[in-house]
Amino acid sequence: PQIGYFNIKGPNGNIKTLVTPLKMKTDYFGNIKKPWLTMMNEKVKEMGGMPVHGSLFAVEEEDGSLFVIQVDGDSGVGKSEMLAAMMLKWLKKDLPGIRSIKLIAGDMFYVFPDADGNLYGIGTEEGDFSRVPDFDPDFIKYYNSLFESAADSNVEDLNSRSTISGLCDIKMPYKIDIMLTASNFGRQEAGITVYKNPENFLLYRHSHGERKEKAT
Repeated sequence: PQIGYFNIKGPNGNIKTLVTPLKMKTDYFGNIKKPWLTMMNEKVKEMGGMPVHGSLFAVEEEDGSLFVIQVDGDSGVGKSEMLAAMMLKWLKKDLPGIRSIKLIAGDMFYVFPDADGNLYGIGTEEGDFSRVPDFDPDFIKYYNSLFESAADSNVEDLNSRSTISGLCDIKMPYKIDIMLTASNFGRQEAGITVYKNPENFLLYRHSHGERKEKAT
């Protein structure tokens, strides 16, 4: 309630403005981060893009093939943890045929179409805003220097977070090849389900936001 978002008319379009209280401490860092992202999201939509809450990563196969995967979903479904688990398998050389995995966005990214209808995604920040206890300890060991320099917030809260800088590559947009949405609410076992009518499925998922709560 102490944060204001303003869309002020300017000489060359609207000027997005965020006003926050001058406080050294806040109850939850997301109270600052999320309004800032809201402001950016509105600007991106004006530019013809679409903000997406999710992860974006590139997978390179041994034969040189490269494909980019988007995984969107509500807070707490395990997007970052799933990607970290896959990266850990690759680091342990337990993903045959995979040469490399590059993290493009861990929490938020923007999608823009080109003239041919292809979709390109670009990350919003080089860090990842995550709950460190959710990660496998071995994954943390591989990226120990990044985790050691992370900025912690709400350390005494169930929703404690760390902003881990240097995990994402946001230098350029990447063409998206596969689009997935994550859910931890369904009764079925883990895996990938293909729906005959993905439009209705996405409309249902995004409007209902069903998930198993993880203190988010």
